[in-house]
Amino acid sequence: SLDVVTCTSVLSACATAGGQWQRVLQLLAQMQTQRIVPNVFTMSVAMNACGKDRSWQHALHLLRQMEEMKVLHNTVSCNTSISACAAGSQWHAAVRLLEQMQNLCISVDVVSLNAAIAACGNGREWQHALALFSRLFELVLAPTSTSYNSAISACERCGHWQPALELLREMSAEEVQAAPDSISYNLAISACGRAGRWQLALALFTEMPLADEVSFNATISACEKGSQWQRALG
Repeated sequence: SLDVVTCTSVLSACATAGGQWQRVLQLLAQMQTQRIVPNVFTMSVAMNACGKDRSWQHALHLLRQMEEMKVLHNTVSCNTSISACAAGSQWHAAVRLLEQMQNLCISVDVVSLNAAIAACGNGREWQHALALFSRLFELVLAPTSTSYNSAISACERCGHWQPALELLREMSAEEVQAAPDSISYNLAISACGRAGRWQLALALFTEMPLADEVSFNATISACEKGSQWQRALG
């Protein structure tokens, strides 16, 4: 016979496949019809499926449904909702959820803040992204490479090269447990390019441990914007 564990496994398989959020919602409705009560893991899987397909409104609706069904929220379910908001560039909703977590005394972790930083970056709210990045230190949480890259990305989207470079340099500090990777450098190069700082972009490209196709394209673009086509050609 069907139980909540079996149903959650089926939902998880659909969510993993991607593009199945409508099917996931149908299965969730069938569970309720058969009086199988979803738990927090079931709802988190369903919200994750919606988030992957940028259906952030449905993810937030499921979060509200949890309250109606008296299913208690936890860090995972809230993080999943914030990530769905990030995918949909809904930074207001993401920040509001983060505040609700604290009001409900639900533990905020690195994943919570990383998702909110990404949401602000996607919404071109770089200052809010940096403020959330600072919250990591206030909560004594060690930032990860994802934390730094999301914050750098927020700066890059708006062409703010100085804070992007500061974050990149901070990653290289010995006390930081998040070494810069190709994504970090590529974002910083792009930020410099957007601001017309082709010399800095070129310097960053030169110091990269391992460049990839994105690195070359970002550096060439920076040189082109600075009318340095000879350097772009190498």
